[in-house]
Amino acid sequence: MKEIKLLMEHIEDELEDAHTYAELAVEYKHEDPELADLFYRLSGEEMNHMNALHKAVVSHIEEYRKQKGEPPAAMMAATMITKPPGISARPSASSAVSFGSCSMPARLVSRLALTSNASTPQAGRLPSVVSD
Repeated sequence: MKEIKLLMEHIEDELEDAHTYAELAVEYKHEDPELADLFYRLSGEEMNHMNALHKAVVSHIEEYRKQKGEPPAAMMAATMITKPPGISARPSASSAVSFGSCSMPARLVSRLALTSNASTPQAGRLPSVVSD
C-alpha cells in the first residue's frame, strides 16, 4: 500500500505541473507562440508521466487482487486524486485536450479556456477539446 500512496503523490505532482504548464501556454500564446508551444508540449509530457505512474498503480492493485482478493477500502481511497488548484468544472471523463501529439484531461485546462482574454486563437496554438 505504501507503493500506491507514493505513486499517487507523484501522480498529483505531475497533474499540478501539467496544469502550470497549460496556464503558461495560454499566458504566452499571443506574446510568444513558440514559448507557448513549448509549454503545451511540456504539459503533455507531464501527462505522459502521470499515465505511466497510473499504470503502475493499476498493476499494483491487479496484483493485490490476484493474491488476496478485493483490495481494502483504504487502498482504494489512496488512489483518489485531489483536483489541481483552480480547477472547478469537471468535463466528462472522456474529454481530452489535444496539443498536437499530446493530450491531457480537459478538466486541467477548462479554467484556462474560461479565463483567457484571447480573441480567436491562431490555428494550432490553442488546445481543442476532443473525445477519446
